[in-house]
Formats: sequence, structure tokens, C-alpha cells
Amino acid sequence: DDKDPHPLPDVLFEIIPERCPKILGQNIQSLSLIIFYAYLSVFVVPYHPRGLTVLHHFLLLNSLMFLTRTTTVSVTNLPQPNFTPKCLRAQNDTATLRESFSVVMLSGFPPKACGDLIYSGHAACAILSMLIFERHGCFFGSGAIRAAGWALVVAAVASIFMCRSHYTVDVVLGVYFSYFLSEWFWARVTGGMAEGSGFGRWVRWLTGEEVGVEARGWEESGKSSRAESGRSTGEDTAENGDEDRTQLLTGALISPSPTGLISLNGSGLTDVASYGAV
Repeated sequence: DDKDPHPLPDVLFEIIPERCPKILGQNIQSLSLIIFYAYLSVFVVPYHPRGLTVLHHFLLLNSLMFLTRTTTVSVTNLPQPNFTPKCLRAQNDTATLRESFSVVMLSGFPPKACGDLIYSGHAACAILSMLIFERHGCFFGSGAIRAAGWALVVAAVASIFMCRSHYTVDVVLGVYFSYFLSEWFWARVTGGMAEGSGFGRWVRWLTGEEVGVEARGWEESGKSSRAESGRSTGEDTAENGDEDRTQLLTGALISPSPTGLISLNGSGLTDVASYGAV
């Protein structure tokens, strides 16, 4: 039917053939997320020195990412890139926002939706998982685990295109959001960006890390140490000067002069003898 929404033109759809391989009934992009989450739960959380912190950041970043994704899928609905019959019918019907919400959110879990494409949650979640693992060093010194993780990300992205789950723009935006959102998050957790802003304080409150405050404490401690060192040096110099002056005043220091011996005492310089005196 010409009234049915047709997939939009896409560069990579012309290059990558449509074929959706499945393993254990799951496409590769979904299977990759299962593997990442299992790795986090079975290995990282129990055995990593900061396993609970990694889990905390993992949950926070995924929540923030899906919050941003909600703002994009809710404003623009694209034609389904794969010819799913139910989506062709659904996208051909006129519905209000309230009706659409009821169909998507109140029809069971996981939600059933059509056209919720911008941006790719599978691509963003896979990349974000690896970025978090990279940030916290969750490969336990194994280059093979690290390489396998990134290979799994590449396989997931390729599967997204092969299954026609998303358009190229959805995947590109998924890469951008996962990378820049995580960088935004780390910058605020460490207090390195807009430390005094509401967002910065909110993120540090969520993570329970007052790194910015600690940094200020360390800076003040450094200044205090330098000041103490300066005062100590000054006191040492002053003490040495006082000792010299004390020696001069008590006549403990006697030096020769062309006219005789000069005694340095409290009354000043006194010629006490000459070389020719008996």
C-alpha cells in the first residue's frame, strides 16, 4: 500500500546486506548487552577493588543516557527501517500522544514500540559499557578481554545494520551520546568542569564523591605546607642571625685587623692591641 510508511534512504543499507543472524534466539546486539551485563555482575562487581563503584556509575550513566534518549524518541518518529507488519500498520494510523503512550507503556514489558529509533539504545549501551570498563580498568590486566569487548561492540553495531534495527544516523548519534555523556559525567564527578554549577553538585551528590572538595582541601593543604615551610625557613634564618648577633655582642668572635685584634663586644669595635705592643 502506498499509504504505508516506507523506510528512509540510508547509505549503509545500500552497502550492508540485510541479514539478521541469531544466536540462542537473540540477535547479536541484544546478546552483546547480555554478555556485558553478565561480565559486570559475575566478575567486575565481586572481584574488582571498586566493584560497587563501577556498578553505581554504570547504573547512573545508563539512567542518564536513557533519559536523553526519551527526549529524542518522543519528539520524532521515523518509519521503521525493517518491514515489520505490525509497525507498518501502527505507523499508518493516526493517534494522539495519550493513545501512543498507552500503546507503548501499558501493553506489557518490555514496551512494544514502532519508530522509536533516534537514537540507538543498543549501540549506546554497548559502547557505554566498554567506556565504563576502560575508565575503571575492569579487564584485570588482560588485553585479550579488552580486545574481545571492543570486538563485541563492533559485532553489535554491524548486527544493528544487518537486522535493519536502526538507521545509520541512529547509530552515529548513539556513539556521540555514549561518549560525550560519559565524558560530561566524569568531568563533573572529578570536579574538573563547572564545579560550582547545580549539575556538578547534583552529579557529585548522586555518586557520593566530593572530589572537588577534596581537591580544594589538597590545594589548601599544599598552600599551608608551603607557608609552613616558608615560615620554618624564615625562623631558621632568623635564629642563625640571632646567634651571629649574640656572638658579636658577647665578644665570642674575634678577628684580626691591620692595626691589631678587634674585639667585637657590646660597646662596639675596640682596638685591644696592636701587633707591635708588648
